Amino acid sequence: MTQTIGKRIEIDGFNVQIQSANNIFVSAFLSFWLTGWTFGGIFAIRALVTEWTKNFGAALFLLFWLCGWVLGESFALATILWGFFGKEILSVNQGVLTIKRDIFGLGPRRRYDIIKITNLRATVPANSVTADQYNRPKYGLYSGAIYFDYEDKRIMIGAGLPKPEAEELAAFLKGIVR
Repeated sequence: MTQTIGKRIEIDGFNVQIQSANNIFVSAFLSFWLTGWTFGGIFAIRALVTEWTKNFGAALFLLFWLCGWVLGESFALATILWGFFGKEILSVNQGVLTIKRDIFGLGPRRRYDIIKITNLRATVPANSVTADQYNRPKYGLYSGAIYFDYEDKRIMIGAGLPKPEAEELAAFLKGIVR
């Protein structure tokens, strides 16, 4: 039986899917920026091909610049895709909590032994720069909604969840992890 919490959380047994928070203004800006950035990269590649034999110093600079261009292109595209299609998938199986940050089936998967998970909590920073009192994002930035401690690390899940949804999900997860 599938249970939902708010608009973004779906629970099925020991599996939880949290849809990513999308800030339409950030996505629109990055889409516009990405268009110009892509054209800039295309022109730089064309210039690199023509300058390689004529001006070796300029070609080296373009090659260096293109490395940064690839990073910027990748970051912007990943941010846009995460906003529209990303989700966090949490599952518990054989005493292990698995968290996968997923876009079209791709993404990193982290595993945490539930015995080592401590201090699971829904947290909304007071007077946060990135979120209002209900943990709704400001300025396209997100503060984490649910945290837990694992060994010497603080792990965040459910970025940008509203406070009531974060508290309900944290209570559900506490029932599984304890």
